Amino acid sequence: MEMVYISGMTLDAITTFLQAMAKRFVIVESSAAPAMGEQIADVEALLGVKFQPHYRDFLTTFGGLEVEARPSFWPPDDSTIALPRWATIRGLRVYGVGDAVPMELKIVTATQEHFRLVPAGSDAGSTPVATGESTAVGTQRGIAPFLQMIGQKDLYCFNADGDIGVWCYETHSLETIDEDFTELLARELRALRENSLKIASLLTEEEAGGQARKALPVQPAEGWGREQ
Repeated sequence: MEMVYISGMTLDAITTFLQAMAKRFVIVESSAAPAMGEQIADVEALLGVKFQPHYRDFLTTFGGLEVEARPSFWPPDDSTIALPRWATIRGLRVYGVGDAVPMELKIVTATQEHFRLVPAGSDAGSTPVATGESTAVGTQRGIAPFLQMIGQKDLYCFNADGDIGVWCYETHSLETIDEDFTELLARELRALRENSLKIASLLTEEEAGGQARKALPVQPAEGWGREQ
């Protein structure tokens, strides 16, 4: 199968790439009723962050996005087939804004899940505090998760200046990266597609190995099946 790459970083190129992934991945998006400009501004103010222009364009086009491998093309983690560690990452979620975006895909919901929302101007929550499966910080820190790989705890976040960083679940720290939204999304989508082809190759090898094992002649046990 010919590999499809994102030659540009436009939303049209990403749309084309998603269409090429649809055979192996379930794709959920909310382009029927994407975000409006006023909604985006309200969410930025609530979360205390600045969205990059390309992410705003994404919100007004898709609203939100979830891409997850189809079980028939990507065995589950508890499969009897030995899978490499990278195979635990089965998809991605781009948290968004908009009336048609499912609640679990809204960026406000994701922020509430991973970071405690604190009213603007409050001194509470200025230091990260671990709270069970999530980490609580105040909105004055200006951290909002917008992308998460399915099967991974770390989060891609925007900060108050509109920079992208990786929130490390283990260290509770944000490390900024020199990448814009569409570059990041394109890179992760490309990696998912390439990994899906690797998975297909592994499954083909596993199936071929199983057929070969079935075809092996059965050796009679000692003392059985021989003429006396």
